[in-house]
Amino acid sequence: MPPSESTSAAYGRDQRAASARNPDLALLIGRVLVVAIFPITGYLKLAGWGGTVAMMERYGLPLPALAAALVIAIELVLPVLVILGLWARQALVGLILFVAAATLIAHRFWEFEGAQWFPQLASFWKNLAMIGGMIVLAAIGPGRYALRR
Repeated sequence: MPPSESTSAAYGRDQRAASARNPDLALLIGRVLVVAIFPITGYLKLAGWGGTVAMMERYGLPLPALAAALVIAIELVLPVLVILGLWARQALVGLILFVAAATLIAHRFWEFEGAQWFPQLASFWKNLAMIGGMIVLAAIGPGRYALRR
């Protein structure tokens, strides 16, 4: 075998072995990416408070101002806990329940027609994919790069 192939093969083996022994960086990146949307949407809901309360009213939620405050708190606090690895599993379970409820309330694609149907369908399945990622992370745990294991 030529030296370049041997070196390349050995490098690939070493990289695979290293990643198999230490998935903690992947868990950190996964934690950040799976919850990154929440602080953004939480901030936007807070900045557009009146619209957020009106949205809660349109969805038929009781006490829409309280519902809006609770949603914003969830979207701002729980992702930070996940990213930092503080009570990450508990925070992920909270986010799983939140996303499941939000999906059933806000992305009822079967009630839409025409141009509104596909965006609702896509949001519904995107949320299910996020729930799947959060379930995996909750099952595995935050990894070594966490403030609390």
